[in-house]
Amino acid sequence: MTSDTIALRQLIKNHKLIPFIGAGFSENAGLPSTLALTQKLLKHFNLDADEPIPPDTDLLHLTEYLKIIHDGSSTPVLNRLRSCLPDQDVALSRPHQLLAQLGASIIYTTNYDRLLERSFAELAMPYKVIVTTADIIQTTGCSEVQIVKFHGSLEVDDSLVLTESDYYKRLEFVTPIDIKLRADSLGKSLLFIGYSFSDFNIRYLWFKLRRMMYEVDPRDIPDSYILLFEPGHVTSVLLESMGINTIDLSRYEGLDRCEKLASFLQAVQP
Repeated sequence: MTSDTIALRQLIKNHKLIPFIGAGFSENAGLPSTLALTQKLLKHFNLDADEPIPPDTDLLHLTEYLKIIHDGSSTPVLNRLRSCLPDQDVALSRPHQLLAQLGASIIYTTNYDRLLERSFAELAMPYKVIVTTADIIQTTGCSEVQIVKFHGSLEVDDSLVLTESDYYKRLEFVTPIDIKLRADSLGKSLLFIGYSFSDFNIRYLWFKLRRMMYEVDPRDIPDSYILLFEPGHVTSVLLESMGINTIDLSRYEGLDRCEKLASFLQAVQP
């Protein structure tokens, strides 16, 4: 058992750890990666045939473009995303089940799918989905695990961070759900799973969080963690300078990333 594993188990036991879940986590259940999702949209809207759109086009750029050519409507993109993320038709992965059993009181995610909710439901564990301001207001007690959909839900169109414009608006960090993240994360550690260091989204989110805590003594801000597969030395040093410890997923047992992730989550169970 590594020192990071021991530290995480203690944080979980003391309710001081907030998992922050990205798209890579849902790939374990067979849902498409961000790149695959982008390619599906390109093909569906026939943009890979005649339009000179690079194959590595960013998803936010693409959804912004699709909204423009559909007269400012996001409906066509939303309908296609719903068909591309059929989370009711896929089997839950072992990591999803283990995450639900982790004992965290709050879980944040930027994913649109409902696999986390299904995990709690199938395990008969109480949970509360937080998407809107009304959801925050109506949150009562601490018996339910809060699943905070930081980029919105496909079931609540207005909540979605879907296009590049939506994303830039969210970077202002002034919405109630942003304020909630700041309040929830005070004195706690975040555990990023399903992201990469190249994900500007997470780097900027972390930068904004640290800036919003300017009045807090840096010595009183606990370190956070990110789970990466074979992170390089440069990446580890850069993240450490930001207050994020890297955990190498490749060191855990398993034949593939899904099994290794399950081994990690099993190891940190309190």
